[in-house]
Amino acid sequence: MINSFTASASTVTAGTAVTLTWSTINDSYDFIDKLGGVRGGTVTFTPTATATYTLNATNQYGRSTKQVTVVVQ
Repeated sequence: MINSFTASASTVTAGTAVTLTWSTINDSYDFIDKLGGVRGGTVTFTPTATATYTLNATNQYGRSTKQVTVVVQ
């Protein structure tokens, strides 16, 4: 289950780093499309274009997903 999935900024200028932060319960594997497998509850990267990122949290019962969009100007 995903409690939250947020971006440090929803709109950034090109070249600005963004941190995605999430909180999950009872998951065994987390994956963010466009970024790959992730752990620890945060990942920082520099987006090159506007995109919607989907967090997939998986356990033995299935998968939960949440999305966040980052706009690059």
